Amino acid sequence: PLFATSGRRVRRRFVAVLALCGCCLLVTLSCSKAPPRFQPVKYRLYAGVNSPLDDFGSKVVVIDAETDSVIDSVAYSSGYVVVDASSDGKYLQVGGGEQNTRIYDPNDLSIIHEFDYRHQLAFVPEAGLILGDYYKGIKLYDYTNYNLLEEDTLSVRYPQTLPGQTLTYGLVHFGEGHTDSTGFVIYDCAERKIRKSWHRLSRPDGTSYRVIYHFDVDRTGRRVYGTTMTMVGVMLFCYDLVGDSSVFDTPILSPYGEARVSPDGREVYLVDPGGLGCWPDTPGKVFIYDANNGSLLDEISLKGLDTTGTYPRPLYATHIRFHPEKPKVYVACGFWHQGASVSVILVIDTQTRKIIKWLIPSRLQTVQTIDIGPAR
Repeated sequence: PLFATSGRRVRRRFVAVLALCGCCLLVTLSCSKAPPRFQPVKYRLYAGVNSPLDDFGSKVVVIDAETDSVIDSVAYSSGYVVVDASSDGKYLQVGGGEQNTRIYDPNDLSIIHEFDYRHQLAFVPEAGLILGDYYKGIKLYDYTNYNLLEEDTLSVRYPQTLPGQTLTYGLVHFGEGHTDSTGFVIYDCAERKIRKSWHRLSRPDGTSYRVIYHFDVDRTGRRVYGTTMTMVGVMLFCYDLVGDSSVFDTPILSPYGEARVSPDGREVYLVDPGGLGCWPDTPGKVFIYDANNGSLLDEISLKGLDTTGTYPRPLYATHIRFHPEKPKVYVACGFWHQGASVSVILVIDTQTRKIIKWLIPSRLQTVQTIDIGPAR
């Protein structure tokens, strides 16, 4: 009996050891099959920079949006530079004064493709398409080899896309030989047809927008924000694209600055450079509005920050882009119509609403357009 009891103990210990080894093996196998850890997306800011002096020239500048430092640049042959990054980080559109819009590789700023037209492009990787607007309508290109697939007389001007969508949002202009009013259109790139359009974004009370200058669609694709000149004045507007109704119209001082909605959809930032001698009291501020009702929440003054001339001037803000994930926004300043003597990209903390950094300040070059996209 003594030896039998001892044998049973040995067997129980052996079984326990086997069970423990089996558990360890299962844990090891499960860990080996565990999904890789989430890699945070890094972003780059692109700037189209122009110089009136040939020695400095126009160029495309690349800025690391994590450290807010310049990491690359390449010369551009025309005086006006427009940049636009694709949502997947694969392409960088560069156009402006040249007759042909080009696609650059964001990694080394080499030219990948050159189109035969001066397009404003919308990159739609989810539909495998690149949409280009031009004076006769739109052209649809293959996303990979850039072959022309289709063209149409539809008007989808200044197309804008959202990540993960096959829809393109744009403007349609009305008038014979000139623009006397602007409508809004949603084009479905997957089905290759207009899903919905609004002539002047009409209201039930009979009022309507006349001309839309700038617009931005929120991340949900439900609301469009922008600046417009209406029959009753200059407005910052919000329109519900799903409910087909006006959300708010807020009077502003001039329609020339960009309005952009924050990534969380709570705030709208408006920059106002004035222009051409009109509205002389408007430059020098970044206005922050409530995205739900259009009420003014705060102002960030840019007045007197340009001290390079004989007397202090405002930093005339023109373009604005939010970092998609971090609490900061980039504001391009330098409006030659107002005689600005310095150009700069300001980095603003959206939580404290304070300027935290100046990027590429220069008296010899003007930041004309900016855009932000993921780095691959």
